[in-house]
Amino acid sequence: MFLQKEMSKKANVTFFCMDVTCRYWPYLNKLAEGLPELLPLTDMRPFLSVMHAKAHTAKCEVRWGGRSQDRAGNTVGEEVEQVNSFLSRAALVTKYMTKAGRVNMLTQQAMGWNRRKRDNLHQALAHRYLKITDRAKVEAVSLRSIKEQHNLDQETTQQWVCDVRQWALTDRVYTPGCTEDLRAEIENLTVTLLRKKQDLYRQHDSNQTRQRKRKTMAQLKIKLRDLVLQYNTTMEGDQIDEELACSLTDGYILPWETHEDDFGDLTEDATHGLNSVLSRRWHYLKSQKKQAVNAYSSIASKELVFFHIQEDIEDWEDNGFTSPESEEEET
Repeated sequence: MFLQKEMSKKANVTFFCMDVTCRYWPYLNKLAEGLPELLPLTDMRPFLSVMHAKAHTAKCEVRWGGRSQDRAGNTVGEEVEQVNSFLSRAALVTKYMTKAGRVNMLTQQAMGWNRRKRDNLHQALAHRYLKITDRAKVEAVSLRSIKEQHNLDQETTQQWVCDVRQWALTDRVYTPGCTEDLRAEIENLTVTLLRKKQDLYRQHDSNQTRQRKRKTMAQLKIKLRDLVLQYNTTMEGDQIDEELACSLTDGYILPWETHEDDFGDLTEDATHGLNSVLSRRWHYLKSQKKQAVNAYSSIASKELVFFHIQEDIEDWEDNGFTSPESEEEET
């Protein structure tokens, strides 16, 4: 909040990008109700960066994602991560320096980054403008083809967009102990355990660190098992397989994920449109799979012919005959 307030004094900031915008912005609005001096900060338009929006829920991505904001363009929102990536190159050099030398070196690197970015700003903006313009043309052609394929007009597509945004604004309130609350906790624990299992050997090199992570995973599995037992006791049908869920078996799908055919709070027209887009995507992937199968089949047939020729050559040599290839080599 301090940085936002100071930057708003020095420049006319329109957008506010942060990896926890979905948590920070409601907090800021709540404080602005009691502190009028913070009201100018709420005039900015908050959004999440591309990477963090993908990591959040679907509603959070639609509501706070930078790609869903008007006049935000094709903004990535990872400028701070780019600076950190650049400064990380000085880690091997500065870790043997004194504290004062390290601070001085990092300061010089940051000032050099700002100077190069300011000098190359005109080229970067021109390149980004051309890139976004080309991307807009491609998306316009894709939207036009979808409209022609499903016989849609502009008002229908706009209504779909409004329905999806309205769906993202509606937050379901779960009462303690309800079925939806248990489902959300089970999904959260399952995703957390799968991510920790995947990163166990990829991000940790020492056995001591892995041992601590395994201990944490064991505690989470106990908690997950308790939640699964509570869910199976509450629900009569669609029981969760306790062993498959708690052992993180690959390919196991929770019961409510296999039987849900609706898309939350979408209207009938929006659901029909989403089904149409998914069906079009499915047919495209099916055609791509067919092309890949044909390509591999042709390669396999050529390899089979080559193997038959090789066997014939070996049979000729075993019977005392010479193949044309061997005669050419002797001559």
